[in-house]
Amino acid sequence: YVSHRLLTHGGEGDVYQGADELHHEVDRQFARVFKYLLDKLSSYPAGDTTLLDHGVAVWLNDLGNGPAHSPRNVPYIMAGSAGGFLKQGEYVVLDEGDRTPNLARVLNTLGSAAGLRKENGDLIDDFGDPELDRRPHPDLMA
Repeated sequence: YVSHRLLTHGGEGDVYQGADELHHEVDRQFARVFKYLLDKLSSYPAGDTTLLDHGVAVWLNDLGNGPAHSPRNVPYIMAGSAGGFLKQGEYVVLDEGDRTPNLARVLNTLGSAAGLRKENGDLIDDFGDPELDRRPHPDLMA
């Protein structure tokens, strides 16, 4: 009920009073857990850097708008550069102005960052709906 902000699991019904604040508290709890994970990954040395620097941790919600369950404008928080493969410290808009869902591009980028390759050595671009653009997104790559 909290995610829908209604006293129902559907799109209609009485408003759940205080649901926005309860949902914000859930988000704050997820943020605390993600920070804990990042602190742990940063505490493990890996060569001349940390485990976090060698990998990437991702926090996402698969919905761009909770109550409406929109697949558009979905936020991803990525920490770690996957050994320098990913850009750091930037806010990147990946919808190219048309608000097209970009999950396949993000996942193929993350898979490539983790070292997955096609047989010929190219970055992977074959995960996701074949009707959508699945190429790794250059705006995420260093």
